[in-house]
Amino acid sequence: MLKIILAGLLCLGAQAQEWSKADTAWETACIVTEVADWMQTRQIAKHPEHRIKVVGWVDGWGIERGVYYRYEGYTEQVNPILPKRPSLAEVDRCFVAQIAAQYFAATLLKGKWRRGLQVLTVSLEVDMVQRNARGGLKLRW
Repeated sequence: MLKIILAGLLCLGAQAQEWSKADTAWETACIVTEVADWMQTRQIAKHPEHRIKVVGWVDGWGIERGVYYRYEGYTEQVNPILPKRPSLAEVDRCFVAQIAAQYFAATLLKGKWRRGLQVLTVSLEVDMVQRNARGGLKLRW
């Protein structure tokens, strides 16, 4: 798994389209924040019996994307891509695919579209990592 991530990072300079230093910095921020979210999500897969406090609501339906909530003695995550109680393998596959898809999408986009994707990714991931941290999740592998 780590080899896949490292191979992806090494490919940062392998795209055919123009890639600036700012693009590289933003893409690095994307990967760093996605890995932070990944680390937190792995904690739930390793310890589904732990209770994590509710940190609030995002929408009128009471669902907080990316943040874990208490339910009948075990903790579920509410990422729509993952099952409620994912295994470590499912978490790892999901995040490897997410990081790769975001990177390759960024390589296909140009100019403001690429930057928009990168800013959106970093913004969403920073928000999720902060919400997860407020819910008690640490940055641990």
